Amino acid sequence: MAALLLASLLAGCGSGVDTGDSPTDPGEATLLVRSTPAGATILVDGQPTGKVTPADVSAFAQSQESVVTLTLTGYHPWHGLARKMEGMTLTLDATLTPSSAGTGAIQLQSDPPGATVFLDNEQTAYTTPATIQNVPASQHVVEYRFAGFYPFREEVTVTPGRTASSTPVLTRLGQGRITGRVLDDQGNGVVGAQVGVRGLEVSTTTTVFGIFVLPNVPQGTYTLDAALATGDTALIGSRPDVTVIAGVPTNSADIVMSRSGEAGSITGQVVDTAGRPIEGAEIFASVAVAPGFLPDSTVAPRRATTNSKGRYSLNALATGFWVVTAAYPGYATVTRGISPQIYLSAGSTATVDFELPASSADTPHPPRQLGALAFTFPTTMTRSPSAYEAIRDRILRQAWGSRYEKLRAQRQSVRGRSAPAGSLIEVDLSWSAPGDPDIIGYYIGRSPRENTGYQLQDDLLNPHAGFWIDYDERLSPNTTYYYRVTAVNSKGLHSDPSNTAQANPLGQIQVRGPINQAASATPRFEWEPLPGAFAYDVQVFANYPDRFVDPIWEAGSLSASGTSVNYTGPMLQPGHTYYWVVLARNSGDPETITGWSISRITPFTIP
Repeated sequence: MAALLLASLLAGCGSGVDTGDSPTDPGEATLLVRSTPAGATILVDGQPTGKVTPADVSAFAQSQESVVTLTLTGYHPWHGLARKMEGMTLTLDATLTPSSAGTGAIQLQSDPPGATVFLDNEQTAYTTPATIQNVPASQHVVEYRFAGFYPFREEVTVTPGRTASSTPVLTRLGQGRITGRVLDDQGNGVVGAQVGVRGLEVSTTTTVFGIFVLPNVPQGTYTLDAALATGDTALIGSRPDVTVIAGVPTNSADIVMSRSGEAGSITGQVVDTAGRPIEGAEIFASVAVAPGFLPDSTVAPRRATTNSKGRYSLNALATGFWVVTAAYPGYATVTRGISPQIYLSAGSTATVDFELPASSADTPHPPRQLGALAFTFPTTMTRSPSAYEAIRDRILRQAWGSRYEKLRAQRQSVRGRSAPAGSLIEVDLSWSAPGDPDIIGYYIGRSPRENTGYQLQDDLLNPHAGFWIDYDERLSPNTTYYYRVTAVNSKGLHSDPSNTAQANPLGQIQVRGPINQAASATPRFEWEPLPGAFAYDVQVFANYPDRFVDPIWEAGSLSASGTSVNYTGPMLQPGHTYYWVVLARNSGDPETITGWSISRITPFTIP
């Protein structure tokens, strides 16, 4: 059914790459390259283009992915990746580093080890594991090649006097990789869960934010299983219908877990108005944020497909209120759980039947109030990552108000990976449902330009969606991204695109001090300047922050020209350890902030 329903949705998509925008004309890819300062010489795959920044370099790519190099007297060379996409203009923005900035190092560790290392398109004498010393402070491209595996490239930023790290898991030829998160029934990432592919001896353990990567999975469609035992509590979950294509990453394979022995079930039947069973109807079930309204979430809903008798069963569901939706091409989408409510207690089974009328819907209305915010997190997170989620959530709550409160309990938390700047970057999108009765999902589009060239990022086969996170590994600091969302109904009709939302990720903040040391009763907090920051906020916590710990002192709207502030809050107690964090934003107007960066949460002690 998933394939049938998705095929129906795709039927209205034309080229399948834009989301309501006019189809992009086919043609050669072009590249717009800009730099600060301007005037840098542009090379593509080592070949001069004869142009300097800013410039539009046409027909630049002889291969699907090229290395762009910028050189300017007095500055270290800058290197970046440009992926060829037919008919699109890709924009690269580079901040050049003066030659006087010195050097750093790159620590390389591939899985499996023994890969040959290329740096900036040149083969080195190194094989993994290795550390390359005296690397100019700038952005570089590292490539790994190993017989029997797909080549892997990524951008790494080297900071003076510091060691950057690159630790990819390589994918075997003819196989694919699955990435996703394991979540509890409140949408929090579960660390340490075992994730396996049913029927294969392929497994891994979730890391920060519940992230997992299964790098070498044969092509096919699988069910993923997750389990975690902690003391007397056991969490279990599964995700069916995960499709793997050789050489192509499969993302967003999220798994929602529930407590073993405390779960309930939902069963039922789907029929048409004549009482005839509908085989292949898709069932979506999501935990309600609160009794009585739809969840509007992107936490992967539990799904089932009806059999030849129109019957379905959803097992191992967490206790609480649930919203269930049934859909089939050409029929109106029907949702249960608003009134009356559906509540599952431990060990209980709820029967939820559906009668689907033929759809008479026209083209759906577009999603409303699309908003976007980019967040950059530190590469190395101290203690629990939930602290960074809590700080980010406070920002979202202030930005989106009551709309965020509705999303909070079921929001999909940050997904981590090594971004080009060595940071963890995400772009959070939120929208309001258009209100049409048979919406079945949404298309997410992204473009480097505001008015055209939107490429499909995700097709959310989820009528409950109202929140989505872009965690593409190519998200880069100091780059502008534009987003649109299109609604799709059960007839496969697409709405016009939503309003356009813009995101501008910042780079990573480096704190100077105090770091893990004694401080005066009125400490001075210092950090390094961050390009693109308009203002800084500093927060101090009496305990390690989480969703229930608010700061005891905040210094907000500090000028970007300053990189320090003196503590002026309540008296700090001797012998107590406190925590501080710096937040950077790219605008002074809350309505126009499109990027935030959160520094490492750093302890200090009052002697």
